[in-house]
Amino acid sequence: ATVLDCDEDGFKMRSLSVVILCCVCVAATAQTLYPSLEGVTEATPSPGLYGAVVNYLFDQVLKAITTSGAVDPLTVPNTTRHFETKFIVKVDAEAGLYNGRLTGLSTMHRTGDCHVTVGASGVEMRVDLGAGPVSATYRGEVKLMAFSRDVTIVCDVNSMQIIVEAIQKPGGKPELQRFSVQRLQGVRVRVQGLGPLEGVANTLSVVLTTVFEEEIRRAVEESVRTLFAEKLAELGATIPAALVA
Repeated sequence: ATVLDCDEDGFKMRSLSVVILCCVCVAATAQTLYPSLEGVTEATPSPGLYGAVVNYLFDQVLKAITTSGAVDPLTVPNTTRHFETKFIVKVDAEAGLYNGRLTGLSTMHRTGDCHVTVGASGVEMRVDLGAGPVSATYRGEVKLMAFSRDVTIVCDVNSMQIIVEAIQKPGGKPELQRFSVQRLQGVRVRVQGLGPLEGVANTLSVVLTTVFEEEIRRAVEESVRTLFAEKLAELGATIPAALVA
């Protein structure tokens, strides 16, 4: 063989070695980015692709909801509550609340990384959300014996905690399993316009604090849950098929 033939053979061998090395690197990278679901029981969010993708998904859902104008302001249902108070003697009173509006839900955000569990049934997701401050305002009427006063009632909430759970089965879209308001913190109620009924303000505030906690929780869970489920299914295509195949 000539010197030229030897050089050409050497060049081919070096080229083949480079190609093989590149293939090995690509395969290793693919395995790192898209690990097999077989034998995987849990994915920690920080370094793992599972958690990163689910974080992104929930961020997109929250962005779609909070910028839509559909939840801020949010209409709160009318309600009437009876209570007992001391006005010279113990008497029954009534507070009717209407035209309720809740503002501040556009502050909803993730309070940490999503927790992701991967198994044969698909990808199970859980995330804690926070919102606040939020404020609910009602027009109302307070009745006590022969007295009646139109009032404005404001309920301020420093923050609320919401738990969201969802599942994406193989070949399917993410489905919302749970949307639950767990805690309202820093609830304060102010009643404006009581006039001669000012003596029942303290009792009324205690009663209305419980009422507002119930009504705010119900309004958020019923209204926001529906919208969250719709957006989650709509944007669920952002999860790569490789993760739930």
